[in-house]
Amino acid sequence: MNNFLKMIERLFCYQNFHKALVVDGFDSVENRVNRFNGLRQ
Repeated sequence: MNNFLKMIERLFCYQNFHKALVVDGFDSVENRVNRFNGLRQ
């Protein structure tokens, strides 16, 4: 269970990092979701 929580934490850290790289006005939420789904496959 502890490893699972660490994995979730890492995922949120990655998402925050990604948001910092991509300016909101230039990247729609839909594009971000599509990219995220692509990473999970």
